[in-house]
Amino acid sequence: MIMNRISQYHSFIHMISFMLVMCSVFFSCQKNDLPDPVSITKITPLKARKTAVVSIVGSGFYSLLSKDSLPNYTLYVGGALASAEVVHDTLIRVWIPENATNGDVCIEWSGKKICGPSPVTVLPGNYKPNTFQKMPDYPGKKNRPGSMFSIGNAVYIGMDDFWKFDVDEQKWSAVANMPEWGTRTACFVINNKAYVFGGLMQTMGNGSNKLYEYDPAINAWTQKASLPGPGRMNSLAFKYNGKAYVVGGQVVTGSSVASECWVYDPAINQWQQSSNLPAPVLWEGNLVKLGNLIYIPSDYSFIEFDPSSNSRKIVSGGPANMYCAVHNSSRWEMSYVIGNDQIYRVTKRYDGNMFSQSYMYPTTPGNKKFWLYASVGEELFFMHINDLTFYNEFWEYLPE
Repeated sequence: MIMNRISQYHSFIHMISFMLVMCSVFFSCQKNDLPDPVSITKITPLKARKTAVVSIVGSGFYSLLSKDSLPNYTLYVGGALASAEVVHDTLIRVWIPENATNGDVCIEWSGKKICGPSPVTVLPGNYKPNTFQKMPDYPGKKNRPGSMFSIGNAVYIGMDDFWKFDVDEQKWSAVANMPEWGTRTACFVINNKAYVFGGLMQTMGNGSNKLYEYDPAINAWTQKASLPGPGRMNSLAFKYNGKAYVVGGQVVTGSSVASECWVYDPAINQWQQSSNLPAPVLWEGNLVKLGNLIYIPSDYSFIEFDPSSNSRKIVSGGPANMYCAVHNSSRWEMSYVIGNDQIYRVTKRYDGNMFSQSYMYPTTPGNKKFWLYASVGEELFFMHINDLTFYNEFWEYLPE
């Protein structure tokens, strides 16, 4: 009798324990099924173009997904339905839709609407790949721009008067004038400072060896060490490992400097002559960059320059038109060349030579002969010259 009661007691305890465990599991499951609170604490950047990606930072974003990880929410930018991706519980990436306007970024989910703390400004600009868009006209003196370069998100153009184009805002503003006017110069940018070298300058009509530095942080120009060789115009320049390489060029009375290569080190403000190139540099041509290799147009096709080993050799192939605007892509080992109403996408061929593939898309109106250009990110900005006559039209091309 006593043993039966003890056995019944143990059975009762086991039953109670089982019920408590099941209850705990039940309520635990219920708790896990309850959605976490969703909040948006930050949106970056607050200014973006259409089709650009904006990051939403917050919490509880996994709650926006159904059990099979499919979207269980809608997201709007300025009232326009947008595509988005939950990266993890604290981050969402959203693509600004083409019909978006300035406004809040909001998530609608489970009958709730959660919006970000600050509205997003949708910037003007070209957002369709492989298309051109006319920008506001260059406001400087007509027939005068001689140098063009980019620093950060801005393009700078000028000869004696210099102007800055803010790519995000698409607005022009005047900046400090260069100490003397110059044209047919070579430009390069190192450590967010621009350098304008040589060309035909105000005080040296036979080709200049002067170098000017522009610092946008203080909006000021400074004359740096002059090249210790003959003055020249139409040189080409590229940067590597914190130094600038200036190749080729010509003096008015001849082309004795067309094969020269000089290296400028801004850290010590000194020039050093390197060995000559294997062929003269084609004047008014433009450089093409593929990966870490530089391709310099010459009278014999192209010179392949490897700055890591300082090796140079002549290669075949390349763009059909060397008088053109060039965008050296930072995303891919390819470049886009624009000239004579065609776009060439230049890549490396399996045999090591250059290969160009033509795309028949019209560029700006007119017969294009030569370009002033600069890239900002993946965009190419340029002014076009028709039969060496400068226009104030300012254009942008967005590659594929």
